[in-house]
Amino acid sequence: MKPRPLVIVYPFFAHYRTGVFRELAQKATLEGRCLIIITGRDSREPDLKEADLQGWIRETGSTIHEVRNRWIPYPLLWQSGVLWWLHRVQRADVIFLGVMYHLSTWIGILVCRLKGHQVHFWSHGMLRREAGLRKFLRTTFYNLADGMMVFSERSKLLCERAGVTVPIVNIKNSMDLPLEAPSPPLSNEQRCQYRLREGLAVRPRLLFIGRIIAKYELPLLFTALRLLHDQDPVGAPGLVLIGDGPARKDCEALVRQLGLDAMVTWAGAVYDHDQLQFLLKGVDLCVIPARAGLSVVHAMAFGIPVVTDRDLDRQMPESEAVVEGSTGFRFDAGDPKDLASVIRQALPVPQEMRIRCAETVRNDFSPQAQAERILQFSGYLSQPRRARFPKAFFQGR
Repeated sequence: MKPRPLVIVYPFFAHYRTGVFRELAQKATLEGRCLIIITGRDSREPDLKEADLQGWIRETGSTIHEVRNRWIPYPLLWQSGVLWWLHRVQRADVIFLGVMYHLSTWIGILVCRLKGHQVHFWSHGMLRREAGLRKFLRTTFYNLADGMMVFSERSKLLCERAGVTVPIVNIKNSMDLPLEAPSPPLSNEQRCQYRLREGLAVRPRLLFIGRIIAKYELPLLFTALRLLHDQDPVGAPGLVLIGDGPARKDCEALVRQLGLDAMVTWAGAVYDHDQLQFLLKGVDLCVIPARAGLSVVHAMAFGIPVVTDRDLDRQMPESEAVVEGSTGFRFDAGDPKDLASVIRQALPVPQEMRIRCAETVRNDFSPQAQAERILQFSGYLSQPRRARFPKAFFQGR
C-alpha cells in the first residue's frame, strides 16, 4: 500500500517551527512519504519572524503551497486556497492547527472527509477549564478530527474532561535550536569566568527571553530585581532581556523609574546564532513571570533553570517542563516579594539541575522527539482499529 502524504495546513510558517518541520520532512522521506505544507504569510504578529520559504524548499525538497490569509477580523481567519489544495491531494494525513477561529478549517475538514483524508489537530488544546458556549464550540470543533495532538498532559486531561472523545496524545512542543549548547552545561564557575573573559559584570545574571508584551507581566520581574538590589546592592543579579515588542517602551520607562538602568541590558530581538550563544552562556537563571511558553525550552536547552509562577490556569503548556526543585522554581502569581525570595534562594544553581534541564529538552522537547511523536500518532490513526496501538501508547505522551 502506497504511504499516505503528510499535509500540514498552517496559517504562518514561523522561523521557530523550521526545526520540527525539517525533522518531519526527513523522517517522512525515510518512510517513503512526501511532506506538503499549505501556509499563509500574514500572521498579524509583527514580532514573529517568518521562515525563509525558498531556502526551506531548497534544503528539504518539500512542497509548499502559499495561500492568502484573510482576517475578518483577527482572530477569525479564512485561508483562501486551502480548500483547493486539499481537494488536489489524494488520501493523505492532514494536520491542521487546531484553532476554532480559523473558519476555513471547519470547511476544510468536510473536504477531507469527501477525499478520504485522515484529519489531525495540532494545538495547545485547552489551557484552563471552560464553560458555556465557548466550551461547546471548542469540544464540537475538536471532535471533528480523527485525533488530536496537544503540548501538555494538563491540556490532554482538560480536553478529555470537557467531552473531547477523539484520541489525544501529548507530543510536547519544540523550537528550532541549531545552536550547539555546551554538554554538559557550563557550571556556575564557568559562567562567571565566561562573563569575566567577555568583559561582562561578574555578578549573577538573570534572563528573560521572549516578546516584550504585557501578558508576560515583566513589571513583576523589575520590581523583584529592585527588592533584591535593596537587600544586597553588591551581590544582586543583573538582568538581560532578549526580545522586542510593543511593551518595550513602557518597560524601559519603569526600569528607569526604579533606578535599575545599570542592572538591565536590553539585547533586543536576536536571531543571529553566535550572538544568542554569547548572551546565553553568561546567564545563571531564566525568569518568565507569567505564561511561560517556548522560552522555557530555549533557556533549558542551555542548562538554564526557569522561574515562573505556579498558577496553572495562567500558564502555557511548555511550563510543564518546569518541575519545582528539579528543572526550575515556582513563585506565587503576582507577588514580586515571593519572586525575589525564590530568585535569591535559587542562586547559585546546582550543576545537577543544569544537567537535568538540558536532558529534559534533549529527550522530550527537541524537534526530533516531537516529529517522532507526530509521525507515530498519524501512523496509529491510519491503521485499522483492530491493529492500533494499545492505550499504553498514550500514557506519558
